Amino acid sequence: MAHLESVIGKIVDLPNIDEALRTAQDKGQAPLSIEGHTQKFILKRSHRSFQKWSAFLSEQQSILKTKNVSLPIYVGADPATLNVELLLVPLPRGKRIIGDQHSDRIKVNFVGSPALFFVSKSNPNWRNIVSLLQSRRQLLVAVHPFDMEILTVQPDLDTDAYLADSYPKPRMSQEVRQISEVSFESIQKVFQTISDFSGIPFRYVTACCTARAHQMCRIMLTQGLKPCKVWNFGTGAAREESTLQVQTPLVPSGYVKWLFHVAPVLKCSSDATGQSAYYVIDPSLFRQPVTVDEWCRLQQDQFSHLRLTGPKIYYHPFQATGKTLFDNDFRSTDRFLSAAQANLNLIS
Repeated sequence: MAHLESVIGKIVDLPNIDEALRTAQDKGQAPLSIEGHTQKFILKRSHRSFQKWSAFLSEQQSILKTKNVSLPIYVGADPATLNVELLLVPLPRGKRIIGDQHSDRIKVNFVGSPALFFVSKSNPNWRNIVSLLQSRRQLLVAVHPFDMEILTVQPDLDTDAYLADSYPKPRMSQEVRQISEVSFESIQKVFQTISDFSGIPFRYVTACCTARAHQMCRIMLTQGLKPCKVWNFGTGAAREESTLQVQTPLVPSGYVKWLFHVAPVLKCSSDATGQSAYYVIDPSLFRQPVTVDEWCRLQQDQFSHLRLTGPKIYYHPFQATGKTLFDNDFRSTDRFLSAAQANLNLIS
């Protein structure tokens, strides 16, 4: 499949989706037509994802008409027929590190993301993609949800998406000392409340932990709690190699690999053993709060590096020369979570 077009900001010349859905069983009706910048694409009614994709497009069409805003949409189509084969929401991305450009697969690490991505030279637009990745611009990036291939890149016109690195850095040791110390029963209740929160895509396990952790801390802070964040950096983090690995049924490969992982923690005043301990709140991996040791063991890197920070830090760099990033107004967090949830709905 060739990835021909990115439709950014809005869809042009889309028929009335609701009316099309009412006649979806009529095989004689014309397929949906999606007009991009230079091409018209065809969404066939026989496609296995027609119902959920057309419902998504209908929702976006409605939002566009009422608020003049909508999620950006990536359309991947067969070059011979222009039949739509993939529909995704590109994710906003900022700073990135690009690897060796002499190989067939160019590695790309986006600062703040635990996953390692790549650009394939078999992509006909790879030169333009690499050029944009090398620029200092904020980008919208469409990534294949399972193999982490970057399909296309577009400049992001929403400048509010930048993560700030200019905030005065909090005194992390002081924030860590002030972490809430509560009963194990209270930690269980917090875990359940957060697990039931519909606005956090816990099933998007490939690359969303920084936004999830930030949103979970946001919820806890509104409840009067003082959480911290625990960061687990794989032994390959310094050389941009994903050495953390977790078995999961949420992706076709059966596992995910990360450079790092992060989640909120609370301190238990007295657990089942009668000892105080840090417990991790991570519904993407567990169905209950777990100790930091258990959380790390699941990630299968016995020589990984653990760090504890306060809740305000969005991204904590492994290298001392890296920049700490903040998202105090949660704009980037909200935007990333919305896009990740939309992709879950589109690919499930």
